[in-house]
Amino acid sequence: MTTLQHPVLGIDIGGTNMRFALVDGALHLRAYEQLSTQAVFAHGAQPTQKLAQQIRAYCARHLQGEAPAAVSIGFPSTINRARTVVLQTPNIEGIPDNYAVVQELGGELGLPVYINRDVNNLLLFDLEDLGLTDCGCVTAIYFGTGLGNAVMLGQKLLLGYHGAAAELGHLPVYGNRHVCKCGNPSCLETVVSGLALEGIQAEHFPQTPIHQLFARHMGTAVMQDFLVGMAQVVALEIKNLLRQIKHDHVIVFSTHILQLATDLCDEIVILHDGQLSQVDHALLQSKDFEEQIIELLTEQDAPAEKKEGGANG
Repeated sequence: MTTLQHPVLGIDIGGTNMRFALVDGALHLRAYEQLSTQAVFAHGAQPTQKLAQQIRAYCARHLQGEAPAAVSIGFPSTINRARTVVLQTPNIEGIPDNYAVVQELGGELGLPVYINRDVNNLLLFDLEDLGLTDCGCVTAIYFGTGLGNAVMLGQKLLLGYHGAAAELGHLPVYGNRHVCKCGNPSCLETVVSGLALEGIQAEHFPQTPIHQLFARHMGTAVMQDFLVGMAQVVALEIKNLLRQIKHDHVIVFSTHILQLATDLCDEIVILHDGQLSQVDHALLQSKDFEEQIIELLTEQDAPAEKKEGGANG
């Protein structure tokens, strides 16, 4: 545990702004500062030297030149599983691919350096701040410059085999022709993110400040489509999380949307008129599954005398 004399320097690097603060062993924050990310990571700049320069200047202002116990940095990037190398940072040109931050910056500063995806750090903070640290299964989605996603299973962050799990913003979307800054076409964050919102502002509402778009133009079709897109992102992530955990959990899922039931469930039971009835597996494989379910419910709703008349022919 760190002390007040030797706090940890926490740095959050976003696509727009960088944030610096000191955090002690009781998780108290002080000496908060904010800088422009693009000003620090200008194209062609040496990232290790620029970061080290900013860290030393910050420590001179707030630690009288003394060193923090360690430096912890959240990057808006894909990061290797060992949490030592930033693999790619699409929204910040000045951060190179395969950037060995822990080795290079740690060597430059002579300090322990720890890195993580910024959204993982955000989730850890939110769990602590909201009193949810005992939750075993949590998913978080953050709409910022890009589209961030973090998942916790069994009270451990989901990292993935290569460290790039939960990259929801870079899932391809059918019919989306936009090219993402990661270099791939059709990524989700090209249509639902802060960058996408900037595009909407420039094309449709150039006279409106971006922070007032929802307040002034919520009723327009383009803003409604953007909002629906945000909701669809959340729904997709919840479905993905349920698929991941259902192999070693028993999940009782209630829905009136048949497509959700067929997508997620191994067994389907219909509750109708106070009675439960299991749907036959052969029916689940049928092309006209939904029509047959509706027909089944309609038959159950039919008056008893009509059913008898039909049976007697």
